[in-house]
Amino acid sequence: MCMKYNIGYILLFTLFAAVVAGYALFRFSPLITGPQINVIYPESQMITDDSFVDITMETTRVTDLYIQGFEIDIDSTEVTVHRHYLSDGNNSITIRGCDQYDACKQIPVFVYKK
Repeated sequence: MCMKYNIGYILLFTLFAAVVAGYALFRFSPLITGPQINVIYPESQMITDDSFVDITMETTRVTDLYIQGFEIDIDSTEVTVHRHYLSDGNNSITIRGCDQYDACKQIPVFVYKK
């Protein structure tokens, strides 16, 4: 027995499925992409004579921010500045941000103090 499908119903179902899938991706995009941290200053591999460096970073979807394991307050403007004191020689600064779903991103920044 041959079954015939109305092409209109198939197109309507396909359109509905595409809208539902698009909405699901839109709603779950923060879960998929996770937190974002953009270090503006200092650039990695920077050489300085100063005894400190003001770490400037933009954060998106970050609820908890840590530098060298210490929790840092996040500014409401999503631009955070933190003063970090340097020791002589190589300094490895670890920046870690976590979002509300406990997805974390870690960024190392290397600064050399003369």
